Amino acid sequence: MKQNVAAAVASVFNPEITVSHGLVSVCVVVTDKGAIQALDPMVADLLNRTGQSQDVTLTLEYFLRRNELRGAPILVQIREGERLVALLYGRERRVLGIRTGLAQFGDYYGDACVIAEEGFRATAVARGALKVLELPRIHTVCASFKLIDESEISKVAAIVGQGEVRLRMLPEAVQHTLELKDTFDDFLKTLGSHTRRNLRVYRRRVEQKGWKFIARLDGDQMAAAFHQLKHQQGKHKSSGHYLNCCQDVLKAVPGALFAGICTTTGEWVSLTAGWLRNDRYFMLVQLNDARRSQDSISTVMRSYLIEDLIGCGVKSINFVGGSSELLRRFCLPQSCGHFLFEKKGMFREVKRFVVAQFCRHSMLSRIVQSS
Repeated sequence: MKQNVAAAVASVFNPEITVSHGLVSVCVVVTDKGAIQALDPMVADLLNRTGQSQDVTLTLEYFLRRNELRGAPILVQIREGERLVALLYGRERRVLGIRTGLAQFGDYYGDACVIAEEGFRATAVARGALKVLELPRIHTVCASFKLIDESEISKVAAIVGQGEVRLRMLPEAVQHTLELKDTFDDFLKTLGSHTRRNLRVYRRRVEQKGWKFIARLDGDQMAAAFHQLKHQQGKHKSSGHYLNCCQDVLKAVPGALFAGICTTTGEWVSLTAGWLRNDRYFMLVQLNDARRSQDSISTVMRSYLIEDLIGCGVKSINFVGGSSELLRRFCLPQSCGHFLFEKKGMFREVKRFVVAQFCRHSMLSRIVQSS
């Protein structure tokens, strides 16, 4: 009883401390890379406890490598005693190498943001955002995560309250998870006639040329395909840093899967890289030779890959970072909440406005324009 009373008193006088499940819950921000890396065993344990161990994008290694050039890392821990109960991944955006005071958590699809039990994620995001805003240089936090239902929006709003932080929110349906069927023919029947035709026709043309689909590449084949295709991408190309990050992380991931298409002379024209977890495949990256656009090589690869995965008993594909236009409209709609937490005050408003001008196509700008 005395411990409960003490915890309740502490929660009143220190906004970073609350009571959860009868224990004192503390929110801590970590920005030092070495201190972040030291958390790896605890993060791995938390991923297992929350059922998120299948997601490679939530590992510390991927997070740190992915964000090396994009911003300064920010991690928020929520602990109950010595036990880690939630973790938020974020970064402070840089523009021309200069820190902006804008912190971002998660991506457009609401992934790679929070590790926590499902019912605690909204609370963790709201508390974490408020804690990060206590840093003197941070004036804005943008956080995106998948919503269970609309009650999570109210939960975030209730935690923020009517204090010195303004909250804006943009709800959105995102589509990047494709459900498969028991057979490839059954899957094709779920698509539109035009898409179904493309998956068949372009694949037939490639087969007539003698090009081959290789469902499982070995290490040497994977490295050669990555090296060749990263120099043959089209205008929407992935950076060399990102591709190296994907390649390095997947080398160490159990269940990593690399598939490719090559010509009769052994030249690589398409590559997919991802990982299998039980009956789900996560596609992390796809590279295509832009010179082969007339062959719709991206469509051909998806046709081959989906048929192969169905044959292996895979039930769904998660396109990490989004699907191509060809399949996006057939992906499962999921609710995502994009939240904007802003410090109030004229000077802070000016700083946020300046950042928004440099990030015209960012989630920050989209939220502001919608409100």
